[in-house]
Amino acid sequence: MLLSLAGILVGAQTQDADTLDLRKSNSLKLPLSNGISGAYYNSKSRQFTNFYSHLYAQASDEHQSEPVISSITPIVTHNGDQKSIRKMPSKKIEYVPGTGIVRHSLQDSSFRLTQYGFCPFYVNHPLWVIYIVLESDRVNEYALNIKIENKSLRANVGKWSYVKDNKRWLYVVISSSDQDEQGDFHTVNNFKNRHSGFSALLQEIDWWESWHEQSTQPRVFEKIKKQFNHQALTHIKMAQSREKGAARGQIFSSLNPGSSWTYLTDQTYATEALLNSGHIQEARQSLQFLLDNNKCGKFQKYEWFDKNYGIGQDYLLSVSKYFGKGAEASDSTQSGPNIELAGFGLVLANIEDYVKTTNDIQFLEFYWEKIRYQIAAILIQSIDETGLIRKESGPWRIHLPGKHFTYTSVSAYRGLLAANWMATKMGDESYAAECKLAAKKLRTNIEEKLYLEDQNILKGNLEGRIPIEYSDGSVIEAINFLSSPQDKISKAVLNTINKNLKFNDDPPAYSNLMHENRSRDNLFINLRLALALKKMRKTDQAQTIMNKIIRRAEKQGFLLPRYYDQNSGGERALIGRGAANIILYYNEQSSE
Repeated sequence: MLLSLAGILVGAQTQDADTLDLRKSNSLKLPLSNGISGAYYNSKSRQFTNFYSHLYAQASDEHQSEPVISSITPIVTHNGDQKSIRKMPSKKIEYVPGTGIVRHSLQDSSFRLTQYGFCPFYVNHPLWVIYIVLESDRVNEYALNIKIENKSLRANVGKWSYVKDNKRWLYVVISSSDQDEQGDFHTVNNFKNRHSGFSALLQEIDWWESWHEQSTQPRVFEKIKKQFNHQALTHIKMAQSREKGAARGQIFSSLNPGSSWTYLTDQTYATEALLNSGHIQEARQSLQFLLDNNKCGKFQKYEWFDKNYGIGQDYLLSVSKYFGKGAEASDSTQSGPNIELAGFGLVLANIEDYVKTTNDIQFLEFYWEKIRYQIAAILIQSIDETGLIRKESGPWRIHLPGKHFTYTSVSAYRGLLAANWMATKMGDESYAAECKLAAKKLRTNIEEKLYLEDQNILKGNLEGRIPIEYSDGSVIEAINFLSSPQDKISKAVLNTINKNLKFNDDPPAYSNLMHENRSRDNLFINLRLALALKKMRKTDQAQTIMNKIIRRAEKQGFLLPRYYDQNSGGERALIGRGAANIILYYNEQSSE
């Protein structure tokens, strides 16, 4: 067991090296999830909010997720007078290390209040557990209750009060019935009978300890980095759907209960991290979500101003993102939808890595027809007269007509090499040769048309004529997917980023695009750059970037934002473009 009950309660009172102190953060929204249900804990209001029985924003075009409860607020009374917990000083707010359990400790002059909240992973339906623990030498003078706002008929709430020694606690269990069905209290009552006292909390900690024991551990490094690694893995697990049916295995792009989407490229990074960390079952489920899906293909033909921007043939993967149960989705503007092709190459790389890691040749045999004709073939026929992948929306989702993005061609190169390996495994030598030839063509044209030798930079797209039009941080993937540490492309990539996209030396900060607001310090570019530097044996530079990320993340529950700026920090709890890259960085051994 990670912690005894005494250790948990002591952990809420003391500061130690293995826990993260978030007291300096004015307001945090820490997500709860078991891959089925979700909620938030709001550190400022001291409430649990937004109880959703699904993590996703929409199951389809027609079906929007709706909360079953909007908020639950603790009520503390002292001799009949209500105390204002919002005014109580916050001593510590954190995830119990290595788990998805939120813990917030508040200290008044005469009592301590600690809240715990989580969605248990050892159940397979929407369920939330909350403990509110009050400690005082005069505990009998206090009473605990909760205020529930906007409870739907589908929500079932049970609460039980206990007193022992100097502790009074309220144990709250919430479940949710299926859409349009009224709640059944037996689910809540049966859970409470099986998990009396604090056993629900202890079992959840045990569950996470067992799960982390399956992880591939990075080589010895500092405790805070190990904790960051574990918490990043935890967030990936929390963001992967465990629902029965079409949604199972889907990895949402952000851990944002009730509002999450899945972008294909984001899921590929998360899948790579799961493979990298030894969580084979979750990686396989991620791939099965993609490969078993039959809800994509609506952009096979897409006319826009008398030009066809469609894929041109039957395809398997989403051209942008997925609704909650696998249906293809894409944002549209007056310029048309996003059509992105990089994910096709990255999925091929995931499949190759999975088969190499597990030697699961049966998996490859079972899916080979789809891989060959509905993924790899899409990339080959998308190479246009430039010798690069055709114009499309790219990594920043710029809508049609798009550009010839370096990121997409580099990802396709990596994917076609994977397809070559898989075709060889399948004994399809002619197709293996076709994939190899297509990959070589991409590599040649990336160097001939996107590398500017006189400036020693790699353009982010073919169309840009001046740096502000083509400087793009996503070219970092030319190191991670295409180049060796010694070649000219790798050196050009670093020169491009340091020359055009580095805007603050202490600590270094990197924009994703030169023409964007230069104060937008993009997390994804920082993380992928750190990984590339580590691959190139530039360990000190890589660790400088990671130290900045760690310092900022410690203040935010190790949740990672889209941007680091002085205002909102952007969307938090990024998974594929955030937490996954922590795992990939710490497991990268090329510099060891």
